[in-house]
Amino acid sequence: MILVLVAMILSLLAALWLMPKLIEGLKKHNMVVPDMYKKGRPLVPSKGGMILLFACSFMITVIPVLIYVSRQTLNNLINIDFLNTPYLTDMNYYIALVLLAYGTFGMFDDYLDMGRPLKIFMPFIFSAPIILLLNPDHLHLPLLGSIDLANTFLWIFTYKLVYRFLVIPIYVMVVANLINMHSGYNGLATGTSLIVLCALAGKSFMEGNSGDIATIGAFMGGLIALWIYNRYPAKIFEGNSGALMIGAAIGITIVVKGYLLSGFVMLLPHTVNFLIYIYWRIRRVTAPRDPKWQHVKWGRLRKDGTIKVPNMLTLKWIPPRLRRMTEKEATYWMYGLTAGFCLLGFFIPY
Repeated sequence: MILVLVAMILSLLAALWLMPKLIEGLKKHNMVVPDMYKKGRPLVPSKGGMILLFACSFMITVIPVLIYVSRQTLNNLINIDFLNTPYLTDMNYYIALVLLAYGTFGMFDDYLDMGRPLKIFMPFIFSAPIILLLNPDHLHLPLLGSIDLANTFLWIFTYKLVYRFLVIPIYVMVVANLINMHSGYNGLATGTSLIVLCALAGKSFMEGNSGDIATIGAFMGGLIALWIYNRYPAKIFEGNSGALMIGAAIGITIVVKGYLLSGFVMLLPHTVNFLIYIYWRIRRVTAPRDPKWQHVKWGRLRKDGTIKVPNMLTLKWIPPRLRRMTEKEATYWMYGLTAGFCLLGFFIPY
């Protein structure tokens, strides 16, 4: 736990120092997009996911060196052992490689618009490093508990093969795309994702086994810095690179810790948002001329500052559709909804 907190604090401080420089540079090079729910639609820098790429680079280069120095000094000076949890493990490095792969792909998408099919299927191969390391010996089933796979050939063949080469990459890919879809308000994607990551990290701490996700701690430091500048009123947007990296971090944490069911519960609002999207796509095909099924990406801002949304075909539009509220209020409703499901998932053991 101490190691993860050290990594998170160091990454947070470095990202907070760098963020104003990143915002200034993006403005200088006109990498801005309109903030749709503000009067006058001011231009806000996008591609804030660069700070998460920096966090990944920071956590696999600078942080291990600092921790090594801390071990050599603090342990010798005051004879303590709390920093001796291994950081330079294969799992931590492989997690960082997967996050960097997702972030790089997202950066290409920010600049070149890779298209939805590629965004759905291309990240499938990015989970390969995690597949190589995860080799489960037990199957955890709801109500049935843990099943030993060591002496059962059929289970070894089906579960290990399917879990490693199908469930893991699909789970990470799906979560990354769920996060990418669940955005649109200032701080919505970053805030809800931070809530989920905190719940997953807290669950890992409670079990006393967080050493293999130390890199996620450093990533969370960068994400906290991004949320501080992305919350209402946003000074920067995360972009596709940020959304895909955040989703990959959540998906990786879930599969590495084996929280497939609890992680699914925590992400239920994101899943419902996706199912609403699928329903809308089906209705567009079955009733293509009906105006209520036409594509509308943004709502409108009323004179009193509240949001007027055209329908309830995305989860974030349901609260302002039911009653008048501002963008900030609608975002807080989404935070509360996510926190509720995270609390529920926190007490599910697998």
